[in-house]
Amino acid sequence: MACATPFVPRPGTAAQPAPDPVPGDLAQAEQEDPADEVSRMLEAVVQAEREVRDSFARLDGWLEQGRTQLVDAAGTPDWRWSLIERVAARVRTLLDPQALRDAQREARERLEAGDVAGARERVVDTMRPFMDRGDEASMLMAYVPRRVVAELGVARLRALLRGNGVESTASARIVQLEALLAARESRDDFAMAAEVELAELETLHAQAYDAAFQAAFSKARAQPASALAYRPRTARCPLAADTGTPGDAPRLDTTLSAPTADYYPRDALDQEIEGKVALSARVDAQGCVRAAAVLVSAGVEALDAAALRWMLEGAVYRRSAPRADGQPATTSLSVNFKAGD
Repeated sequence: MACATPFVPRPGTAAQPAPDPVPGDLAQAEQEDPADEVSRMLEAVVQAEREVRDSFARLDGWLEQGRTQLVDAAGTPDWRWSLIERVAARVRTLLDPQALRDAQREARERLEAGDVAGARERVVDTMRPFMDRGDEASMLMAYVPRRVVAELGVARLRALLRGNGVESTASARIVQLEALLAARESRDDFAMAAEVELAELETLHAQAYDAAFQAAFSKARAQPASALAYRPRTARCPLAADTGTPGDAPRLDTTLSAPTADYYPRDALDQEIEGKVALSARVDAQGCVRAAAVLVSAGVEALDAAALRWMLEGAVYRRSAPRADGQPATTSLSVNFKAGD
């Protein structure tokens, strides 16, 4: 069974990078002049503080979700919880809104006293370094989901290898990258980790999965048909819906077939457990799947069972020309269960 990996901040939602804390019109304001432009610059500071609060709200959401899912009953956190805590603490330090509030107050006081240049200088002196810190905060908030998704991919790869008795030449390097990432994270060196080890891990595990799946598929195809454990159909066959000329070989009707997502096991989906299953199917001339077997296991029993159930209950094939021996034709197809789909 793949390792359970709940709580993955989703890119585009809770995991989106922190917004730029300084709207672009601040630079434009610096090229214009006196009091009204300083007032516009102050509005930019107010907007920056608002966006910082939004970023902190996302962090609070991560922490609340992680607190319930990433800490066991004994109060022991796993590595993701520790990572989130460190990132959250660093982001709060980088984007301390008190500096923005102080800048607003002092700039307004100088502006009211007629010191327009001093008010402008106070805003600029605060916002320029704040913009740089905002870039680092955005990187950090993007790092967490990237890191977790990469580990999901590694878990998916290891389950595939275990489930099919195949090996990957990338395994040793992946272990090394995980150790290097852990070391950098312990030093809060997230920028270098994101640029070097995490970037390599993201590419490597994806490439290794594709290669391992192909190796497992080739291994399965080399076995005699008698070695496959075909499960017979128990559900009623669907009515043949297409009225055109039968094809030479079975072809899946993607319009009439049920979505594979409808068969994704709820527990696996909730825990972000993913995997791809290759199936062999015996399909009669009317497009009915008479029996099916797993060719390549996802390494997760629940996903294998779900893929088989979809093939035997939800898959609909187009009609094909009858075989001379009157037996169903044999075809293969893969079902990919991905939590983000």
